[in-house]
Amino acid sequence: MSLKIPTNALRKVSQKIPLRLLLVVPFVLQIFAAVGLTGWLSMRNGRQAIDDLAFQLSSQATARIDRHVQNYLAKPHLFNQMFESAVRSGDLNLEDFIALENFFWHQIQQADLGTSFFASNPQGDFLGIRRDVTGSTTLMIRDESTEPNWEIHRLNSSGDRSSLIVRKEYDPRDRPWYKAVIKSRTSTWSPILQVASRPVLAIIAVRPIYDKTDNLTAILGGTITLSQLSEFLRNLNISPSGQAFIIERSGEIVASSGREPPLVSTSEGEERLLATSSRELFINSTSRQILQRFGSYARVTEESQFAFTLDGKLQLVQVRPLQDELGLDWLSVVVIPEEDFMERINANTRITIGLCMTALVLATLVGIETSRRIGEPILRLSEAARAMSSGKLNQKVELSDVKELRVLARSFNQMARQLRESFTALEKTNEELETRVEQRTQELQDKNIDLHKALEQLKRTQAQLIQAEKMSGLGQLVAGIAHEINNPVSFIYGNVDYARDYIQDLLGLIEVYQQEYPNPSPNVLEAVEETDLEFVVDDLEKLLSSMKSGADRIRNIVLSLRNFSRLDESDMKPVDIHQGLESTLLVLQKRLGEQKSRPAIEIIKEYGQLPEVTCYASKLNQVFMNILNNAIDAIEKGNGEWGMGNGGRKQGAEGQGAGETRGAETREVGDKKIEGLGGLGDREEKNAQVKALKLITENSPQYPMPTIAIATEVTDDDSVIIRIADNGLGMQEDVLQKIFDPFFTTKPVGSGTGLGLSISYQIVVESHGGKLSCVSSPGAGAEFMIEIPIAAAKS
Repeated sequence: MSLKIPTNALRKVSQKIPLRLLLVVPFVLQIFAAVGLTGWLSMRNGRQAIDDLAFQLSSQATARIDRHVQNYLAKPHLFNQMFESAVRSGDLNLEDFIALENFFWHQIQQADLGTSFFASNPQGDFLGIRRDVTGSTTLMIRDESTEPNWEIHRLNSSGDRSSLIVRKEYDPRDRPWYKAVIKSRTSTWSPILQVASRPVLAIIAVRPIYDKTDNLTAILGGTITLSQLSEFLRNLNISPSGQAFIIERSGEIVASSGREPPLVSTSEGEERLLATSSRELFINSTSRQILQRFGSYARVTEESQFAFTLDGKLQLVQVRPLQDELGLDWLSVVVIPEEDFMERINANTRITIGLCMTALVLATLVGIETSRRIGEPILRLSEAARAMSSGKLNQKVELSDVKELRVLARSFNQMARQLRESFTALEKTNEELETRVEQRTQELQDKNIDLHKALEQLKRTQAQLIQAEKMSGLGQLVAGIAHEINNPVSFIYGNVDYARDYIQDLLGLIEVYQQEYPNPSPNVLEAVEETDLEFVVDDLEKLLSSMKSGADRIRNIVLSLRNFSRLDESDMKPVDIHQGLESTLLVLQKRLGEQKSRPAIEIIKEYGQLPEVTCYASKLNQVFMNILNNAIDAIEKGNGEWGMGNGGRKQGAEGQGAGETRGAETREVGDKKIEGLGGLGDREEKNAQVKALKLITENSPQYPMPTIAIATEVTDDDSVIIRIADNGLGMQEDVLQKIFDPFFTTKPVGSGTGLGLSISYQIVVESHGGKLSCVSSPGAGAEFMIEIPIAAAKS
């Protein structure tokens, strides 16, 4: 009974587990276990290999140290042997100090820096030569002429004595090296000693010479500095942060790869530095570990390896005795941090983990793909069977790559095919009808889109034609009015001079009559008084001058109107741009004048020396008209306190009366005077800027005036630039980006079509091959720049 409970429970659970999960999870768990175990073994073996490699490198390093020390320390003993051979062969007499000095001089030239050679005898005589680390050579001598002192002389490049450096009391028989050789009676080493007063250690190799009766005749010695060993250790390049050092059995440092001097200053003088007192962390900690493991340095009798932890990091240590047959007994120690070698193993570990994770992901993907290949065909078969049971007979199951599932799917498809055959014709007909409906619907949608585009284009074209027709009608009207006015005005203007001559004749006749008849009849006198003849004579000339001036002004207006319309110039012709601007300003003179909401608009001009420009004059005048109209509209939208003449919108009794009307004020800027209306007076404007907006800011009075500035100039690339600026409200950036789009307007409905600037853009850019741009910001007005070639290509 106890076995049935878990079996039933397992059966219930298995009924709820999806097939895909049942296939993937065990597979992934197996791969995860295999990959994890492989990665762990790889990391453990890699770490062990690194430790073995580090110990191997440290062992090689100690062996190199051993060889170098043996070779370095063998040099003074070899010299002593050679020296003794020369003495015993009779080639060198120890009592001949001159020959001995010459021999030492030649030998020291081939020795290392910091080396010295000497000879002494039981009588206290001493002769030595030393070559210090700077390369200078000194001679040390004590004989019958100097005792009880010794003298130190500096030698020149030829080996001759150049100067006396020191003379002081000295007895070589009291020195440690002398006592050491007397005690050993053979070649030996002296205790390590300090060189002079410098923080440098040295050791002396001494060798006694005995005669045939076994009496001591001389002692030969060679001194070498131990700083050379420290330099070798520093250049050993064990690892990025590894350290090597040599100590005596007493624990005193002989040499190290660190920069710490081997001597320390105490109250009693200079003393040797103990390794356990070193400031170098590796040397201090490693020497303490050696004492802790062996009890004392004397117990290290063979090469040993061990590891210890310092600041949580493993340190690998190799310690090796350093001995020779002459009594040398030191320890060489190499310590290498494990992390110097772990960087690569850590990188390999990361790569291994990455590869393991990749393998795990790939295994998971393979498991998922395998479960998909098995589960999806079964799922499709189940869904198809469920669909057919609900009346959906158009079911077909794809054949699987798995043999058993392929047979099952083929059997299901054969069954479904028999059910579908009776519905195939009907379904085909329905599909054809649906296809036709979709095609017709798509065709209607395409037609609708084309029609919409055509209507938009037609609407745009119609608006452009209306605008063009308005301008054409305006031009025809202006031309007709100009023609009708021009004829009678020309008649009046042409006959004024004749009328003046006739009147002069009549006045002369009256004067002659008065001279001939000084006493006219009472009726004549009464008629003269009634007509006020004297006033008529005085005023008649003024009247004729006023008539001629008025007729001349009308003729100029008619000429400007004709220039603006230019109906007779449908082709491109050379024209004066300034004339077109003046004509446009004349047409707009009423709008530019004073209104109830603002003063008269001031026109500031800075015209350059422009040549005639080949263009469509009427179209270009239309551009000027559109831009100037927009400038006036922008100014009229402003709600600022416009200045009035001498500065102020409301002038009271001293200002202009409310019923007066003033025309537009015009000022020309440059080297000319500024002629203004409305009390502005005359003034000189210097250094006028080309930019039209700057003209407004530099030429406005203290209080702002509604102003339009027009500037023209010639560019270096044979084009002319016309700038038209206003000090209206300006435009936001989003509005500025759309001002040349068709039907875009910021005016109220019915106040504009939104085609003015769009048509102007087409005229400037497409018809003349030029440029039309605008610069504006809120509250700073706007400036339009028109640039067209002087010799424009006909478009």
